[in-house]
Amino acid sequence: SIISYIVIQRFVKPPEKKTKQKTQPALTQEAAKQLGQQAESLRQAASEIENKRVVDYAASIADTAEKIARNVEEDPSDAPKIRSLIRHYMPSVIRLFTSYRTFEMQQIEGENLSAAMQKIEASLEDIDQALKKQLDRLFDMDVLDISADIAVLESLMAKDGILENDKQAPS
Repeated sequence: SIISYIVIQRFVKPPEKKTKQKTQPALTQEAAKQLGQQAESLRQAASEIENKRVVDYAASIADTAEKIARNVEEDPSDAPKIRSLIRHYMPSVIRLFTSYRTFEMQQIEGENLSAAMQKIEASLEDIDQALKKQLDRLFDMDVLDISADIAVLESLMAKDGILENDKQAPS
């Protein structure tokens, strides 16, 4: 029986291990593409809105989403950081603008419609700022790396005596 085992091990090809269906670059490209499509959907939803302030916020939010998508394409390690943005935030934002457009097209000054439109308008600045904050957070590690590089460079220059006295690092 041990001989059978050795023969089987040598001549029978072991089953291939299943690999992940999508590679990290494919997931990154998919995330960036999906976010870009959501930005376009937002622009489309806002294209028929008459309120210029609301349209401006839609443009700003869509621009920021596109910047986030470009950042994720350039730095795939940021892809997991935008999952909630793609799955939850952007679809909700698109629904808000779509609802606003629908309400505006009714051209009725009803209490419910007016209240809903005002709530949407009131939330737009917060939404815009939140997406800009998300974009800013994607650069946290870059800023940390740059700060470390600057500290090392200044330390080396001070050690070599080529940095001005007021900039020298402590010895």
